[in-house]
Amino acid sequence: MIIFIGGPTHIGKTLLAQRLLEQLKMPYLSVDHLKMGLFHGWPGCGFHPEGDREATGAALWPVVKAMAMTAIENGQSMIIEGCYHSPAQIAEFEAGYAEHVIAFWMAFSRRYIEENYEKIKAFESAIERRENDDPNPEKLINESEALRALCLAQGARFFEIDGDYERAMRAIAVWVDTRVAQGNLRKA
Repeated sequence: MIIFIGGPTHIGKTLLAQRLLEQLKMPYLSVDHLKMGLFHGWPGCGFHPEGDREATGAALWPVVKAMAMTAIENGQSMIIEGCYHSPAQIAEFEAGYAEHVIAFWMAFSRRYIEENYEKIKAFESAIERRENDDPNPEKLINESEALRALCLAQGARFFEIDGDYERAMRAIAVWVDTRVAQGNLRKA
């Protein structure tokens, strides 16, 4: 089973991936780590870490997709988290692969960002260290609203965090666990 976690910056994708790793005993891949590894290790990678997110995502997607397909072919599970994959890219998986993929995106509501921006900033380094990374509230709102619209337009699973953050994360983890269990039942 391949679990894709998507969403804008500062939402807690890495934190959720870490929790799912512990809960499901699945390794996870941070697409940010892949991005930085390619950037530092392959000078001709064709993107810059601070460049256009869509262009970077398009450059990374063939590698991420191939890694997911290889894991599926080998009967392995993996959690892949990052802000670079889109519902349209996930829809590219063909039969034989698609049934082994769980994908969802999550974002904060406008209200949550406006009421909890300082809390969001306080927890930005819960799993990975961030330095000099200060997205302003309006940027977070715009990214979240754009992602919600994209997911709704493409029929992708979307979770909006609007209230109690921990409760929302637990609910998402339960949703994932249920999908994984259903996937395991189909194999039996």
